[in-house]
Amino acid sequence: MIRIWDTENGTQVQELRRGADPADVYCLSFDPSSKYVSCSSDKGTIHIFAIKGDLTQSVANNKGADMNGQSQSMDERAPAQDSSVPVSNTKSFFSMFGSVLPKYFSSEWSLAQCRLKDAHVICAIKDKSLISVSLEGFYYLAEFDPKTGRDCTNLT
Repeated sequence: MIRIWDTENGTQVQELRRGADPADVYCLSFDPSSKYVSCSSDKGTIHIFAIKGDLTQSVANNKGADMNGQSQSMDERAPAQDSSVPVSNTKSFFSMFGSVLPKYFSSEWSLAQCRLKDAHVICAIKDKSLISVSLEGFYYLAEFDPKTGRDCTNLT
């Protein structure tokens, strides 16, 4: 389970689930614009989750000033989320009964997945590309469609 917190007020804003069984997570990585987070584990699957739109806008606004409060150039800022792309994670069919069922059923599941033959990988997202490198030295490049999600298309 991955939980995303608002660091300004300490509240949990999103709960993401990569699977039902326990796993060792090897890598957790946000893309440069904070629209997506990827997670690789010992199961040989990389999951890609969409970050809620209001969070990505908040991050983009906060990147407008550096640690000293000085304004950064527009080139250094993260692009705002493209509102024309309907991005959302999968939810359980039972999420509509979230008030009476355990919290497990109201968690968000991954938007897209990529299955690899190597289990131990680190991963990163840039635009709609998923880049991963395995402990064994293999390089993988895949694309995902933020509109439809599902399985990634391996390019290598």
